[in-house]
Amino acid sequence: MRPAKQLINMSFVNPIVDFLPLIVFNIVDNYCGLPIALYLSLPLAVILLVFAYIKQQAIFSWHLAISFLYVLVGGTAYIISLLSVLRPIQPITFELIASAFIIGLLFVQKPIKNMLLTNFRGIPMVNNVDEFFRTMRLFLILFLFHVFAWIYCQYLPEASHTYAKIRNLYTILLAIAALYETVRVYMIRMQLNQEEWWPIINRQGQVIGTVEKKESLLNPGKYLHPVVRIIFVHNNRLLLRLRNTNDIFYPNLWDTTISSHVIYGETLEKCLERLVKKALNFHPSEQVEYKSYYTNMMQAGNAAIYYYVIQLKNGLDVDIDPKYGQKLKWWTAKQIDDNIGSGVFAELFMGEYPYLHIKKILA
Repeated sequence: MRPAKQLINMSFVNPIVDFLPLIVFNIVDNYCGLPIALYLSLPLAVILLVFAYIKQQAIFSWHLAISFLYVLVGGTAYIISLLSVLRPIQPITFELIASAFIIGLLFVQKPIKNMLLTNFRGIPMVNNVDEFFRTMRLFLILFLFHVFAWIYCQYLPEASHTYAKIRNLYTILLAIAALYETVRVYMIRMQLNQEEWWPIINRQGQVIGTVEKKESLLNPGKYLHPVVRIIFVHNNRLLLRLRNTNDIFYPNLWDTTISSHVIYGETLEKCLERLVKKALNFHPSEQVEYKSYYTNMMQAGNAAIYYYVIQLKNGLDVDIDPKYGQKLKWWTAKQIDDNIGSGVFAELFMGEYPYLHIKKILA
C-alpha cells in the first residue's frame, strides 16, 4: 500500500512539470528560433520522463501521454516553419499550432476525461485531469494574446516598434502563470496532507483506491471502508464509551470501547495499536482476539467491520481521549439488557451484543 503522501502527490501532479518542455520550447523559440527551441526542450522532456518513471511509475503513462502532446505540437510547429510559404508567420507558428491543438482537445474534453479516468486503478486521477484542462485553458489565453499582439504590430506600422516589449511581457506572463500554478498546487497538496484519507476496499478486503474523508461523508454508501472496533471485557462486564456530542456517527450514545476507520496506509494491526494507545493510553498485555468480520451501512457509508475483543485479566481504570469520546463506563450484561430499547446504545453495538453471548464472551 502506498503512503498517503505519495498517493496525494500522484493524484495532484503539478501540471507545470509536464508542460515545462512546451513552455521552454515557446520561450526559446521567441528569442532564438524553432531549431534551438527543439534542441533544448527535447532533452528536458526526456529527463522529466525518466524522473516520472522513477518517482511516479504508477502514473507514468499519464506523463507519457502529455509528453506525446509536446512532441505533436513542437514537431508540427518545426515542420511548418520549414515551409517557405509560411515563414512570414514564423514568430507565432508555435502559438497557432498549440492553440489549435488545445481548442481541439477542449472540444472532446468529456470523452478524453472518461478514457483517462478508467485507465488508472487505485489512484484518484480526477484532480490531474481537471488541472490538465485548466492549465491548457490558461495557456490558450496567453497564446492567443501573443498571436493577436503580433498581428496588431504587423499590420499597424506605428505599433511595430512595440512588439519587442509585448514579446517580453508575454514571456513574463508565461513565467508568472507557471509560478502561480506551482505555488497553487503546492498549497493544495499541503492542505490535502493534513486531511484524513480512507482506503476503499472491495468485498474481499483488497484496497482498490482511496478517498478523502470529507468526500466519503458527502457520498454515503458509495464506498466501502475498513473499520476496526474493539471491545474490552473483564469479569463478565463490557467497557463502553459515550460518544461525543459532535460525533458524526452516533452522538451521545454508548458504544463499543473504541473504534475508528482505518486510515490509508495503515494495516488493521496498526490501526488497532493506534486506537488503544492514543485513545486510552493503554498497552495491552493480554492477547487481542480477532472475532469477526461483517459489513454494515453506517451514516458515513458502507463499513467493513473488523471486530476485536480484549479480555482483561485485571480491571482497568483509564480515561478516554476527548477526541474519541466523553467517558468510559463498565456495564454488566443485566444493565445492558435493562436499557435495551431506551435508545442509549449505538445501533452497531446493538447488532454486536448478541454475538458476544453466542460466542460466550458474556455469560
